[in-house]
Amino acid sequence: MSDDAPTLRSRIHDLLSHPRLLQWLPAVAMVTCLPALWLGWLADDLAHRAVLLKHPPFVGVDPVQHLFRFLEADSVNPTMASVGLLSWWTDLDIEVSFFRPLASLTHVIDYALWPHNAVLQHLHSLLWGGLMVWCAVRFLRAVSPTPLVVGVAALFFAVEDAHVAPIAWLCNRNATIATTFSILAIHAYTRWRTGGGIRAWIGCIAAFALGLCGGETAFAALAWMAAYALTRESSVLRGLRSLIGPVVLVVVWRLAYNALGYGANGSTLYVDPGETPLLWLEAMVLRWPLLMFTQITAAPIDFWVVFDKPLRLATSALGAVVTLVALWMVWPTLRARASARMAALALAGILVPFTAGFPATRLLVLSSLAAGLLLAEVVDHHGLLRPQSDTPSGSRRVRSWMLTGMLVLHIPLSMLQRPVGCWILPQTMKPFSLAHQTLPEDENLSDKALIFLNGTEFTTIYFYVNRTEPALRQIRPQGVALLFPWWTDATVTREDAYTLVVEQEEGFLSRPIDRLFRDPSRVPFVANQRIKHFGMDVHVREITEDGRPAVVAFRFADPLEDQTHRRFAILDLDGAEYWTPPAIGTSVVVPGIL
Repeated sequence: MSDDAPTLRSRIHDLLSHPRLLQWLPAVAMVTCLPALWLGWLADDLAHRAVLLKHPPFVGVDPVQHLFRFLEADSVNPTMASVGLLSWWTDLDIEVSFFRPLASLTHVIDYALWPHNAVLQHLHSLLWGGLMVWCAVRFLRAVSPTPLVVGVAALFFAVEDAHVAPIAWLCNRNATIATTFSILAIHAYTRWRTGGGIRAWIGCIAAFALGLCGGETAFAALAWMAAYALTRESSVLRGLRSLIGPVVLVVVWRLAYNALGYGANGSTLYVDPGETPLLWLEAMVLRWPLLMFTQITAAPIDFWVVFDKPLRLATSALGAVVTLVALWMVWPTLRARASARMAALALAGILVPFTAGFPATRLLVLSSLAAGLLLAEVVDHHGLLRPQSDTPSGSRRVRSWMLTGMLVLHIPLSMLQRPVGCWILPQTMKPFSLAHQTLPEDENLSDKALIFLNGTEFTTIYFYVNRTEPALRQIRPQGVALLFPWWTDATVTREDAYTLVVEQEEGFLSRPIDRLFRDPSRVPFVANQRIKHFGMDVHVREITEDGRPAVVAFRFADPLEDQTHRRFAILDLDGAEYWTPPAIGTSVVVPGIL
């Protein structure tokens, strides 16, 4: 066994150091996500289709400007509210809109050339994924002289399973576009700092600008440039001066971003550092350890949005502990190599702007390039794959086991996870499309409002936009509405002929996912607050200590049994069905799904 070990180590070393490996990695990245070609349109893709194909109520909407303008007080919110797509608890002044004209333009091209061919649209996204890896390989070759470091880092990045959603989910294409140009910008910056001249500097600024037009996540490229400036320049002052151009570009971009009305304000899930810096700092403290945790362990964190507060705090604490353990593992390499310090600072800094959004594995695209480079530097420094090396002991032995585990986790297992992840992706979104897929058809529904007793905001939105698709030939209601989130138990009481009273365990809006359209800590409810909503009057009778509704009455204009203008539906994980209100004076308990 001991005689075979050096031979195996030598073969792995030679494979990872071989230049031909790098040539094949873009193809490997695309082939491992090939099942994405048959995923069709998922979740937000359906909203994009409604805008791009100009289905009501999105007639006359400019897709380049509005494809990622999800919520906006002056135009988008009234349009959505006109058919009930905003829940009754929505803060109508909320803003969640992103300036991504380059990404939007790629979707406009798709719908100009092949509007009803999802396979070709997915192929387009797949090609962006391959191009992103090709750019990463070129960058790694330029930034490291060691073939093993380049090979490990490039393979890590090419098969990273966190890239599945950006490649396989059409509406998330902006992430691969922004990352591709971010890598080009960082590459040009490092060439400029190593004697590339003014052309390299212009290339850096141009690529950075295109990245920011692809998605605001390109802002993270500045973190890598700063990491290079602080670790590879002859002096800190010289390094900081080199950042003037990129920083000026970011300032100009942000001023234009604000002037055009883009940004996020009023949502718990999206916290804009430019709009609410103190709230963002609070979010960063909790979210950064989570992002680092999943970057290190490859553990999914996408269900964070449905965790209760104690569990959210516990996972953040766990992330901090795992980060400290990982820091211990890489510490000797950080002390010995400036290149490792650059990668570590880049990784830490890249994650910072991503804390503006809710934690999700799909955010770890550019950060995975820094993580791969750092791991590769540690592997090389530690001699883990050196053909002939002494058997480690003590702390070196522990580090060897940890490094081996991370290599296995992030390369072969991650590679296998990519096609599986393509299959899992639509399954994770299935609960939000259950109502559309399972509610029995009612030929008279087009003349009525459909009131979902429970569900999520996505339940109503996806139900409605799915039925704007003429090819599906499904009946679309006049509008939709939602009474309460479905995560926890709720008691529904029939107070009189016209009124339902709902009391929900833990109160309404108890989970982060329910606060997309309103941050109750900033815009709290008050007792006896009244809201006119699509087809009903809402009366918030009692509130929780933190300003969330606790007991809410919903009064309709007609008796609840009258189906002339409205039908009720109820939802669970098995699907949706029409719902009959209970008798006056009686109550029913609607079980939560958690």
